[in-house]
Amino acid sequence: MFTDLEDYDNEFYKGLEWMISNDVEPMMNVFAVEQDLFGIMKEINLIPNGSTVAVTNENKLKYIEAISMFKMYTEVSEQTNAFLEGFYEIIPKDLA
Repeated sequence: MFTDLEDYDNEFYKGLEWMISNDVEPMMNVFAVEQDLFGIMKEINLIPNGSTVAVTNENKLKYIEAISMFKMYTEVSEQTNAFLEGFYEIIPKDLA
């Protein structure tokens, strides 16, 4: 899934790729992201209690996997569901 980001968001992918072979601990990242929801910032945990879990060199691959999943699926799930709802109004599920 991580490599799918290369086509979806190349700059984000390059940043994660850099993390694989470099020391990430000075960056002081945690397993959480901030998302702008119509001007309101919301913190989203990538794992349970992610905002309290530091990204270390030992767990950085888990972080890359978690943030890739968020970016490719969770972040766009509302838009995808709205699209599918409209799509299935035109073409019923049993015909799709």
